[in-house]
Amino acid sequence: MAFTENTLSLKEKYFLLFAFVLYVISLFINLGAQPLYLEEPRRALIALEMIFNKNFIVPTEFGELYFKKPPLWNWMIILSYKIFGSYSEFATRFFTPVSLILMGGLIYLMGKKYVSQRFGILSAFLFLVSIDIYFYFSLLGEIDIFYSLITLGGFFTIFHFYKKQRWYLLFISTYILAALGLLTKAFPTLVFTGLSLLLFFLYTKKFRILFRLPHFTGIFVFLIIIGGYFYLYSRNNDPGDFLNILWSRSAKRTVLENNSLTFLKNLYVFPGDLLKNIFPALLFVPLLFFKGFRKILRSNDYIQFSLYIFLGNAFIYWISPGTRQRYVYMLYPLIINVLAFFYLYIIHEKPNIHKTYKVIFTVFSILGLVFPLAIFFIPQFHEIRYVYLIGAASGLAILFSIIYNQKVLYNALYIFILILIILRISFNLTVVPYRNIHSYAKLEKDQAYLIHAKVRDNPLFLFEETTCSRSTIFYLERERRKVLARKFKLETGDFLITDNESELPDSCKEVFVFQQPKNKKYKLIEVQ
Repeated sequence: MAFTENTLSLKEKYFLLFAFVLYVISLFINLGAQPLYLEEPRRALIALEMIFNKNFIVPTEFGELYFKKPPLWNWMIILSYKIFGSYSEFATRFFTPVSLILMGGLIYLMGKKYVSQRFGILSAFLFLVSIDIYFYFSLLGEIDIFYSLITLGGFFTIFHFYKKQRWYLLFISTYILAALGLLTKAFPTLVFTGLSLLLFFLYTKKFRILFRLPHFTGIFVFLIIIGGYFYLYSRNNDPGDFLNILWSRSAKRTVLENNSLTFLKNLYVFPGDLLKNIFPALLFVPLLFFKGFRKILRSNDYIQFSLYIFLGNAFIYWISPGTRQRYVYMLYPLIINVLAFFYLYIIHEKPNIHKTYKVIFTVFSILGLVFPLAIFFIPQFHEIRYVYLIGAASGLAILFSIIYNQKVLYNALYIFILILIILRISFNLTVVPYRNIHSYAKLEKDQAYLIHAKVRDNPLFLFEETTCSRSTIFYLERERRKVLARKFKLETGDFLITDNESELPDSCKEVFVFQQPKNKKYKLIEVQ
């Protein structure tokens, strides 16, 4: 079809290369500036304890067996620690932006091969700058973008090797990725893989292939990888508890384990959150209601595949009240593929619509000036070094980009993507440093340093069932180079962290009292 032709001009190629390089830079600027928070400390803590215990098979937390996630993401954090030679925040988060870049690469390569280079570039960029992922989750050393990379790769191996009629490669590669996914986030992988294979081969009317040797070979490879890990685990501990807890945590997110009100709320909230999070691709949703939707969809197998795999998998999470948007990041590229395809088709067929979108993206580009201007008037930013220079530079860069588009490039969407990248760099240089100074994570990190300064190399434990912030515990373990375990009895010379408000025994001396978010008080005591 004419609108999918590879017609990139030399100016476009240079511009897009520049935008991509700037995008990569934007992911890593100040990546390690903010202390670990949310679920990051838990992932990093488990990785540290694997290193300190010299046991990379059995995850632990506070020295106790940890059953809620398999260890592959912890292995990636450990690898990053080895690469950078430190247990830094940057190293903890490193493989998140790397995974995001690799997802963009996969989207581009598949789009280029099965639609066009222009489509591949557009769909990849639209995913990479999706607002929720780009401005929030790509800053975290969390599991979900890495897991999404693995799962998206599994979707693509199904389609790619089907087109080549390479059945053994299709099933073996898909099930290897499924095994890696299960070792990352457990049983949701079985739903993604099983449902996608079932839907695809029903759609292609080749359901019988699922009962042939290549499929069973793939399953066998999957079982060998998973069985191999749990065999190694069984040499240390009984894997039964691990598997039971992994299964129960997955089941808690289903409709069977939640009340009807929660279920109904998710039916309303889930689609809205998903669409909001894929902005700016969200702006193309109205195009799906143009006449001839089915005809346009049938013009390309890859776009049909993207839509059907998206709908099948999204439906499961739509009716699962425990769903969070980060659980379905791997589905974002699929719906963005569909939206980008329709955008390219409509602007080619309907010049008036194209002009409308030029105006829309120009308006959004101009609105991008709001943040650089706000930097000058938000008092909290004034303590950031060079903040006025940052605001002026980003504002001028945005203004220049808008003028450049009007005089040279004439592609308002590309310019808007570039402006989002400029805004992300400004965000990294202002909001992230501010969080480093004022966030609760900074408070918890400082508390860890205070505790370490008072305890030094003396024995330190969590007393009984006390569980303070994992951020504090991570930084304590990082400084002490040893696991901070629990202890249930008092021994002379020990230092203990406790949240017990009752009076201390005469043998204990209160050393330090500290308070963490949610107004919970803790004491550092010394047993004398």
